[in-house]
Amino acid sequence: MKKSKPDVLGTPHHDPYERFASAFSISYMSNAKWRKALGAIADAALPLERASWKFIDSQHVHDWGVPRRTDLLPTGLADGRFQPVEYKWIEWIHFPRCWRPITDVGHSVAQDLDGLKRVLAASGSFHLVEDEQGVTLFGYIR
Repeated sequence: MKKSKPDVLGTPHHDPYERFASAFSISYMSNAKWRKALGAIADAALPLERASWKFIDSQHVHDWGVPRRTDLLPTGLADGRFQPVEYKWIEWIHFPRCWRPITDVGHSVAQDLDGLKRVLAASGSFHLVEDEQGVTLFGYIR
């Protein structure tokens, strides 16, 4: 049997999720809290189409969009429009202020980030960071 790699504190982890999650100093979200946030966004029917997703086990950012209620299962995203993944693997989701349907073409689409912030504030306590580019909902911070 292979030995597990130790985490940043030197403790070995046999579970891949525990190993990746141990690289972060703060965890803000659980599966239930992600489902609550994403469900509230879906139910609000805000004009949001674009979102970028980052997961704790990869440096790659996925432009998957915003899930509908039918994309949400109790512990993760449903297979189909999204890859089936447990919510606990989400490092962050970024909602851009505006985006271009066709790259490098002048037309851009604005997203209702004020509505997003209102919906999330009414649904619970979430760690959001807003900047010029948009709003990021965090699950983990290093």
